[in-house]
Amino acid sequence: MELGQEKLTLLNGKVLDKSSLPVVFENTAFSWGMSVFTTGLINNGQLPFYEAHERRLREASQWLFGWDECPSLREILKPLAPFSKKLPGHLRIRVSLFENMDGQVQQLLQLSPFSKEVVKGLKCESVLCPVLSSSRPNFVKLGSYAETFRLKKMMTSEPLFYDNDGFFMEGAIANVVFFDEKNKAWVTPSSRFSIVEGLGLKVGLKSLPIECKPLKFNKLEDYSAAFFVNSLRGLTPIISIDKYELEESNEYFEQLQSQFVSNSLNTGRELWSMEK
Repeated sequence: MELGQEKLTLLNGKVLDKSSLPVVFENTAFSWGMSVFTTGLINNGQLPFYEAHERRLREASQWLFGWDECPSLREILKPLAPFSKKLPGHLRIRVSLFENMDGQVQQLLQLSPFSKEVVKGLKCESVLCPVLSSSRPNFVKLGSYAETFRLKKMMTSEPLFYDNDGFFMEGAIANVVFFDEKNKAWVTPSSRFSIVEGLGLKVGLKSLPIECKPLKFNKLEDYSAAFFVNSLRGLTPIISIDKYELEESNEYFEQLQSQFVSNSLNTGRELWSMEK
């Protein structure tokens, strides 16, 4: 196994090939969109937020499928260890769990080289969230993001979702944090509808006081800075929402990023040793 520029896919621990095709198409993920997943970045043989990734998969699969047990991340990633010397230092992974038509657990592991781009500010447009749910727990990442990515493809700027009550929710693939200028505090949106609590926010920024509260999208003047955060890319500045310009501050970015990097290191689990 050697990973070039293309994505590599393993199904139940084996590299996907033609013999695996029946399993690819005869399962709950393909037939009904029923799957749960987590994404992360393996950094020089370590997976930051390891325990949180594993807990999310376990709790989400129990919620969706009623499984009493869930494959551990170490078990799912174990087939990579013999090939670690051929893998890049920064590796994007996505682990998806679903069932075949006989109710047997299936695990899909997708890998690709990851090169983080230079942080650039994003222009955002507020838009009604395409999927509103008050019943799905915030730890569940379902495999179908069809409506979200359809909307993202149609827009000319990054979507920032709000709910039916006019309150901010999240970005298409990331949570959002705002700096409340008046109270000198970091805040993140809450809503009566489901917001996925990403690990970048939950674990990456856990040592920073961040208040979760309802944030009206028509009250943008209360906030001087905003950032997207997820476990793969860390922090990304938001430079505008609709026509409202936000402050581009290295001080704010460095404050959040230093917390994120520190927590990434403290929550990592070594999967294989890297050559010194």
